[in-house]
Amino acid sequence: MEPWKQTARNKKNFVLSKIPEGWILQEIKTPDEEPNVCDYLDKLLDEREVYITNLTLKQLLSEQLSGKLSALEIAKAFTHRAALTHQITNCCTEVFFEQAYEQAEKLDNYLSKTGKLIGPFHGIPISLKDQLNIKGVATSIGYVHRLGNIIENDDDEAVLVKQLRGQGALFYMKTVVPMGMMLCDTFSGAYGPTQNALNRHYSPGGSSGGEGVVVKAKACILGIGTDIAGSLRTPAIYNGIWSIRPTINRFSYLNVQNSFANQDIIASTIGPMANSLEDLEYFGEHLLGVDYQWIHDPKVPPIPWKTSIELPSKLSFGFMKWNKITMPHPPIIRMMETVKKSLISQGHEVIEWEPPISHQELLDFSVKVFGVDGYQEIVKEAELSGEPIIPELLYLCGGEFPPPINSIESYWELAGQRYKYHQQYIKYWLSTKDKTSTGRPIDALLTPAWNCCAVPRGRMAKLNADYTVQFNVLDLPAIPMPLGKADSKLDKKDPNYKPVNKCDQEVYDSYDADFYDGANAAVQIVGLQKFTEERLIKLAKVVRDSVTK
Repeated sequence: MEPWKQTARNKKNFVLSKIPEGWILQEIKTPDEEPNVCDYLDKLLDEREVYITNLTLKQLLSEQLSGKLSALEIAKAFTHRAALTHQITNCCTEVFFEQAYEQAEKLDNYLSKTGKLIGPFHGIPISLKDQLNIKGVATSIGYVHRLGNIIENDDDEAVLVKQLRGQGALFYMKTVVPMGMMLCDTFSGAYGPTQNALNRHYSPGGSSGGEGVVVKAKACILGIGTDIAGSLRTPAIYNGIWSIRPTINRFSYLNVQNSFANQDIIASTIGPMANSLEDLEYFGEHLLGVDYQWIHDPKVPPIPWKTSIELPSKLSFGFMKWNKITMPHPPIIRMMETVKKSLISQGHEVIEWEPPISHQELLDFSVKVFGVDGYQEIVKEAELSGEPIIPELLYLCGGEFPPPINSIESYWELAGQRYKYHQQYIKYWLSTKDKTSTGRPIDALLTPAWNCCAVPRGRMAKLNADYTVQFNVLDLPAIPMPLGKADSKLDKKDPNYKPVNKCDQEVYDSYDADFYDGANAAVQIVGLQKFTEERLIKLAKVVRDSVTK
C-alpha cells in the first residue's frame, strides 16, 4: 500500500477509535434500504435520544432553563447521533466528544448555581467545518499530509470558536471537505467519499459537504461552513437545509484555514447552516449583537446585527428564471414559478431581471481568479504526501491546470475588473426603480439556487456553480431556500427544449424524474447590497411564508 493511503487509513481508524464501543454499528444498511439518514437514525436511537435531537434550538434552551434537560444529556444524545451519522455517511474528520462533555458539566454547574444560562448558545450542539481551528484538534483541509496537524495554542483557535464557546456552545466534531476545498462535492484521498443525508444516492455537495450532512441528519443544531463559489449553498441545496452566504468579513475568518488564503479578489466567507431560517437569524443576532468579533478580528467591520428592521407592505422582487448558461431541471423551474405566483397573490410585485453582465462572463472571471497561481498550491500540498490530484479538479479546468498569471499587473487588472462589475450591478439595480410600481429599486433578486436538485453521488457536473459563484464575484448576500420537493408526476422533461451549449446539454441529459423524486427544489434569494444579511433573512421569510401558507 502506498504510504499516503496508509496515512489516510490510519486517520480513518483513529476517528472510529474515538467512538464508544457500544455506538459502533455492526451492520450498516445500504442506500437502497435506508436512503434518508435522518429517518434511519431515528430507528437506531432510543426514544429519549430521538426526542432530544429533534428539538429546536430555542426548545433546547427552554428545557434546560426549566430543568427538564441538562447540557450533559444534550451532549450525549447529539454525540451519539453524530457517531452514527459518521459511520453511515463518512462525514467527520475529527470527533472529540470529551470536550463537549466537559463543557456541558461546566454549563450544568453554572445553571445550578445561578439559575441562568451562561449565554445564548448554552448547551447548543454546533458542528465545525474542518477549516476552523479548535485547540487540541487537527485541521487538514482535505490533504493527507496535514492529517496530524493538531492546533496546540489558544492564540491559533478561530475567533468564532472562542466566542461561541464563551456563549455556551458544545463542540464535538469537525466535518469533511474535498481536496483544497475547491469542489462542489465532498471527497478526497484523505477521507474518501461522503454521502448525502437527504438521500444517500445524491452527492452531499461541497465544499462544506460534511456540514450539510450533519445538519440535515440532526447530528447538531447549527453547522459553520464557508463559501467561495457556493460552498455553503451547494450542500444546503443538495441536503435540503437553510444557509446564508454572508458578505465577506461579516463574520470573522480569523484562524480559519483556507486554500489560496490571501487571494482577496474573490475571498471566501464564513456562515451558518441550519434546519430553519430562524436559526440562521439567531446565529447572526447573537454573534454580532455584542462587541466581540470586530474587537478580535481587524477585518470585521463594527456593524452590529440589526433587530428592528421593518419591511414595506408591498415588496418588489427581480426574477431571473435562468442564467442563459444552463436551464435548470423541471422541479427548479416549477418552484420558481410557484414562488412568483405566490408573491403576486400576496400583493407583491415581480419583475424580470436582465443582468447587466452576462453570468457566463462572471463565471469565466471567477475561473481566472481561482487559477491565478495555476493551482500550484494544491499541487505542492499533494506532493508532500504523494497523493494524486483528484481528477475532478482537473476536469473543472478543462483537463489540465492553467498556467499562473505572469505579472502582478495582471492580478491588479483582475481586481479592477471586479470593482467594475460591482459598479455595473449597483447601477442596474438602482435603475429598477423606474420599472417598479413602488418607485424603489427591487428589494431582492430571485434566481434558481442551482441547475438541479442534487448531483448523483460521484458524478459532479461540469461548471455546476453557475448559479452561485456570480454572487461571490459581486460579494452579495444570498440564501438558498428549501421551499419544495421534486415530484416525478409533475416534473417532466421538456422534449422540445434545445440546449444552448455543451454544459446545458449535459444538465438536460442528466435529468431523471424518478431519480429526483422527493429531492429538494431550492430557490435562491439575493440581496443587492453588502452587509444586509438581516434584511435578506426578513425577505426570505416573506417568500417562504407566501409559498407555505
